[in-house]
Amino acid sequence: MSALNIFNRLKHVTNIKFVIISIVFLPVIFINITKYHLWGDDFALYIMQAKNIIEDRPQIETNFICNEQTPVYSIKTLPIGFPMLLSVIYLFFKTNITAYIYYISLFTFLLSFVLYKFYNFHFNSIIAFCLSCLIIYNPSLIEFKTNILPDIPFTLFFLLSILYYQKLNTEKFNYKKNLILGFLLGFSILLRVIGLVLLLSVLFDLSIKFLFHKNGKENRKNILYNSVIISITALFVYSLFNYFIFPTKTELLVYYYYSTFDFYNLKLIIANSAKYYLNFLQDIFSEYIFIRAFILIAFAIGLFKNIITKIGFLEYVFIIYLLVIFAFPFHYGMRYFLPALPIIFYYVVIGIKTINFTKIEKIFVLSLLTIIMLFVYKNSIYGIIKNQNEVREGPQEIYSQDVFNYIINNTSPNALFVFAKPRALALYTRRKSMIIGETQNLSKIDRKFKEVGVNYFLISTENEDKKLETYLEKNKKDVKIVWQNQKFKLYKKI
Repeated sequence: MSALNIFNRLKHVTNIKFVIISIVFLPVIFINITKYHLWGDDFALYIMQAKNIIEDRPQIETNFICNEQTPVYSIKTLPIGFPMLLSVIYLFFKTNITAYIYYISLFTFLLSFVLYKFYNFHFNSIIAFCLSCLIIYNPSLIEFKTNILPDIPFTLFFLLSILYYQKLNTEKFNYKKNLILGFLLGFSILLRVIGLVLLLSVLFDLSIKFLFHKNGKENRKNILYNSVIISITALFVYSLFNYFIFPTKTELLVYYYYSTFDFYNLKLIIANSAKYYLNFLQDIFSEYIFIRAFILIAFAIGLFKNIITKIGFLEYVFIIYLLVIFAFPFHYGMRYFLPALPIIFYYVVIGIKTINFTKIEKIFVLSLLTIIMLFVYKNSIYGIIKNQNEVREGPQEIYSQDVFNYIINNTSPNALFVFAKPRALALYTRRKSMIIGETQNLSKIDRKFKEVGVNYFLISTENEDKKLETYLEKNKKDVKIVWQNQKFKLYKKI
């Protein structure tokens, strides 16, 4: 058979795989599409930053007033990567939530191809396809993709970076490939600061290869050159977009993360985080104990086997990533855990492969497990589809829209509001907004309000703010209710 015929056959097989993957995973774009978003208001800041990109305004101009008394709300801007991706949606659809959820769903669809490629690099096509199905159609991910957050695009670039590096021959110097990898790493950091884990893992792996390489000076020199080009490119991409083209105040976010680490209680925090994420992992796998047990045991065996026999880049990424999220005292479920999930499934397969099965039996076991889990997923996904049009508490709910419309039509454009979700209020009313301080000292809170010139206070039954309610009760002679509905009360400072 000629080389051309072999090439055409391989190309034909590749095209068939592409078509099959497209057909199987295309529904994920259309499942759980809603016009509502939950109250968590990180999404609002991302959209305001996307708006500033389109309108050519400074990133810090968001009408969101930082309050240093509440560290998480002292962050003026978030990394520019996700606003850059969202800017095209804002250009055409402004704040239409449904358009953004379709966009995130598109990234979920694209993630299925990257997952397949990642697994197919390590396993055969059947196993790669099964694992991709288990992740993409996991009900937790289907539910999660209604959040306008960078985590799904980040996971896509996270895996793409890992896959590209694993295919890279680090003993040879390839300028073009180093630049591509550097761009992937840099953009991953632009999406989520924790993307630094990838760069650190690459440098650690290259350092190990450099120190323990036994095949001559030329290869060691290439490894050194590769590490320099990759690092410089990644940091250049990050700095170029985040500080020069679209200048942000991301250093405040880095400082916030650093300030939350409690080094004196680090051991306890890591133990609590490990327990939380272990429970979370069990919950997203299955409600059936035997499936949970089988997966967790296979994962533990696979991870242990690789660490003992052939520890390498993927183990460095996984271990460093887990150490970072375990050391962080706050837990956000799928937000932080999603990038680790594909690697966990990789170790599950490695664990199954250690069992004394034939090749056909191993494929059969994994295929059977996939069918069982997809069958278990079925009811949850059906419930999600059935309820996707239900009204959800959040900024798009009619009660929220009523208060936003009142604020737009009846308050000064320069008015300053205090609300539990200040970034959402700033997005939907174009008014300045801040949150009450975490300090227990009401006098300090009052001094801060007078310093910045607060005019209004908004109370919501959906976002209880006991401290603000206590403040208003103490200062009831200085405020009055000017508007209310079933869920909101708007107070004006007299």
